[in-house]
Amino acid sequence: MLYPDLAAVVAGCASMGVPDLALTTNGALLARKAGALKEAGLQRTNISLDTLHPGGFRHITRGRVEPVLDGIEAAQAAGLAVKLNAVVMRGINDTDVFDLLAFAGERNLPVRFLEMMPIGPAAAEFQRLYVSGAEMMQRMQARGDLQPLPHMRGETSRDVIFTDRQGRKTVCGFILPTSQPFCDGCRRLRLSADGNLFGCLAQPDSIDPRAAFERASAGDLQPLRRCVEQALSMKQGSQRFREQRAMVRMGG
Repeated sequence: MLYPDLAAVVAGCASMGVPDLALTTNGALLARKAGALKEAGLQRTNISLDTLHPGGFRHITRGRVEPVLDGIEAAQAAGLAVKLNAVVMRGINDTDVFDLLAFAGERNLPVRFLEMMPIGPAAAEFQRLYVSGAEMMQRMQARGDLQPLPHMRGETSRDVIFTDRQGRKTVCGFILPTSQPFCDGCRRLRLSADGNLFGCLAQPDSIDPRAAFERASAGDLQPLRRCVEQALSMKQGSQRFREQRAMVRMGG
């Protein structure tokens, strides 16, 4: 969102026929850009919202929650599909889950609760802060009903409908990379901001595809095809995070 020509990038992707254009963002700058991004061809956005409480939000992000709430409102007004993401951390925001459920339900937004991963700076505090998906669900079942929704292989989120004691319903999901890894169905590749292609977050290896992109722009797609095949071959079945890479450098 800091990139000044982001709308032009989105428009370029849309013009090439990319079928699904989504943005994951902390939402801090979304209020002023949501309309232009929607007009450029953006279809949906995932917004990180770990807590609604200003003090807790400042502790987690060092920022203000109000611009994020404005960004959520602007994205909905612009016609973007919105999902909320919250990483649940013990002693920090694990008691805020029901506030987030109520907030999402009032706005007809799905919300997804994520387990921490022992990766990057989070690895040092993982044992203290980790809350499993099973514990999250157990807490929710004590205050309502969870109805599972169909789950497709390769999807990262296990979705349910949560109905509280007052009968209010919210679609929520659980992303469980630590307790229920989804490596065997993962089809994602990541191109980092510094131009490296990663097949797996849990592996240290990457590919520099820039020469292949240059060849592709000249009409020769074979080097790029080999890069993609090599990146896909990096995917692993061990389901263990070995590379303590900062997630901020990877985009999630």
